[in-house]
Amino acid sequence: IEESIAELVRSGISVIAGDVISVETAKKHGIRGVLLTSSADSIRKGLEDAIDMCREIQRYQEQYIKAMMTLDNLDVGSLLLDDNGSVYLTNSVLRAMDYDAACMEARKIWKTGKTSIRTWRKFRNAKVEISMVTITEGGRQYYLFLFRNTYVLSDTAQSITVEDYATLIQNLHFLCLGREYVYPLLDRMTAA
Repeated sequence: IEESIAELVRSGISVIAGDVISVETAKKHGIRGVLLTSSADSIRKGLEDAIDMCREIQRYQEQYIKAMMTLDNLDVGSLLLDDNGSVYLTNSVLRAMDYDAACMEARKIWKTGKTSIRTWRKFRNAKVEISMVTITEGGRQYYLFLFRNTYVLSDTAQSITVEDYATLIQNLHFLCLGREYVYPLLDRMTAA
């Protein structure tokens, strides 16, 4: 029985209907087992239960495939960290970006303990908007990061980078107060 069930598992079987020994051996191999006793009604009921389980597994597989196809067809890079900061899920858009830099940045943000954030970073020559939200599922927290290329920077582009928009708005007056603030910036930029 042990050898037969191991072979069935290798071939992709996920539910076994059988006697006590078969069901217990199936559990050892991590697959579902439906117990059949010797009566005709019990066998019929067991087979119906096995069919229902197979349909449920198939439905979940179809939902998973649709969700993964949707995730891969978004125009943003997606990264899901688990509550240990390990990469749980990514999509093809993120893998086409600077994947290592994105993972490193996501872990830095995750370590801050914030539950949501919106910020911008430069990856290679692209300005990337990063947003993060916390999702609680099954008593665990997951951290969904979305990476969106906002525009491409040239290697020689000089610009002002704003990391905290709220602070910029509060201190915007320093750019607008007159020549003594703006002209030194212009002089530096034209001298470079």
